[in-house]
Amino acid sequence: MKKNYINNSFLRIFSAFLFSSFLLLYSCDNDINENLFTSPSKIWVSASVKANDTIKIFLGVTSGMNSGETAGYRDDATVRLYINNSDEPQNLIYKKINNTKGYYFNPDMPRAKPGDSLKFVGWIEGEDYEKVEAAAYIPKPVNIDSVSVRKANSPKNEKMKIQLEMMLDTSEFQGNMYFDLKMKNCLYIHDPKIPAYIQYICSKDNLTLSYGMYWNESIQSILVDYSHVKNNKLSVSFLVQEDCIKNTLEICLKTISREYYDYVKAVDNGYIVNSNIDSGSGIFTGYSESKKLVIIK
Repeated sequence: MKKNYINNSFLRIFSAFLFSSFLLLYSCDNDINENLFTSPSKIWVSASVKANDTIKIFLGVTSGMNSGETAGYRDDATVRLYINNSDEPQNLIYKKINNTKGYYFNPDMPRAKPGDSLKFVGWIEGEDYEKVEAAAYIPKPVNIDSVSVRKANSPKNEKMKIQLEMMLDTSEFQGNMYFDLKMKNCLYIHDPKIPAYIQYICSKDNLTLSYGMYWNESIQSILVDYSHVKNNKLSVSFLVQEDCIKNTLEICLKTISREYYDYVKAVDNGYIVNSNIDSGSGIFTGYSESKKLVIIK
């Protein structure tokens, strides 16, 4: 079980994309894999904009096949952002994280709100890279209305089986929805001595999921296609060592876009991914999240 459960996990996914060149997690803490290639060389973009948070856009260029170039972030691009179909763009500036990477943002720009529509345009002057652009929407959060918990001991393997049934509040929504679901064992989350597979309950080896839900290895999370969910109910069960789980779980439900759902699902299945970046590669998307603490008695 990997320990990288940092927010903004799609940065990790893009290393598998078309032999492409960048790897960004939701929190953008992972480095680019400079040994990956794509042909021809082009601009990549990675942004997963969280509702009520600062808008950050990561941008760089891929390495061209046999070009001698390496993939990397660029600090010399022009990036403009349009919010809610405004005719006046916001000019974004580059902020360095360290010596090799950074992101584009505007410190005076308001945070993204649920319901906002975003469009960006980016280019690099004096070079042959095509101008890139993409649009995204910040979905409203779907709240977890209630959670019922059942647990039972399993004498055969000295493990405890825990089953959760989550009722979602979808009263304000129409059409299909997509979710990213994670569960954390709260007591251990800040203890470096406890292995990650205990800190984070989910793993493909011990999960039983209801129809419409599946484990996504590339982002170490559960993806949900709501079109297959009946009666607004998500069911998850898992096995844990009884002495490794305490009485509080944190459930995080992210409402994500169809583009992001298709993107990470294709990566996980080893398919070539259709980017939503016109004339470039990568992903530009938005999400919102809701959290709920669950007491296991």
